[in-house]
Amino acid sequence: MDEKAHEISYGCVGEALFVQFTGEGTRDTCKAADRLVTDFLAAHSRSPSIVFDLRACGWVDSTFAGWMVGLNKRLKKADGGGGLRVVGWSDECRDSLARMNLCRLFEHRDADQPEHIRVLDYPANEPPDRAAIELMAGAHRELAELNDENRRVFGPIADMLEQQLRQLPS
Repeated sequence: MDEKAHEISYGCVGEALFVQFTGEGTRDTCKAADRLVTDFLAAHSRSPSIVFDLRACGWVDSTFAGWMVGLNKRLKKADGGGGLRVVGWSDECRDSLARMNLCRLFEHRDADQPEHIRVLDYPANEPPDRAAIELMAGAHRELAELNDENRRVFGPIADMLEQQLRQLPS
C-alpha cells in the first residue's frame, strides 16, 4: 500500500468530532487517533460525541477494535453521557468487528460530513514504545471483558502485554 492508503481525516460537525479512517485500523492508527480524541475530550467534556467513518477502512485489528470499545465506555461515562457513533463500515471492516462480537456495541447511523477536513499525519510501523504497549494491553483487556469467547482469545494476549509492561524499565 502507498502512503496515502493509510490516512486519518478529521473535522467537527456541530459539537461532534468526525474521524474518517482510510486503509487499516491498526495499533499505529489508534495510537494517533487516541491523541486526537484525547485533545477533543479535554475541550469537550460535557456530552462528548465522536463519529467514526469506517467506510474506507479495509479492516481493523484487535488493538483498534478494543480501543473503540474502551473509547465508547469513556464517552458514555463522561459528564452528560456521550457516545461513539459509526456512520458506516466497509464489508471487511464489519466482518472484522463481527468476528469479535462488537458490531452491536456501537450506534450505527448517518451523520453529516464536516465542512472542513484535515488530515492527521502519523508514523506507521514504528516499534512499540511503552505507551503503545499500554494501549495494546488496555485494548485487549477491553475485548477480553466482553464475553467468554473473547476472554479465551484476547485474555492471554492482554496478559502477555501486561507482563511485557512489567518487564520494561519505569
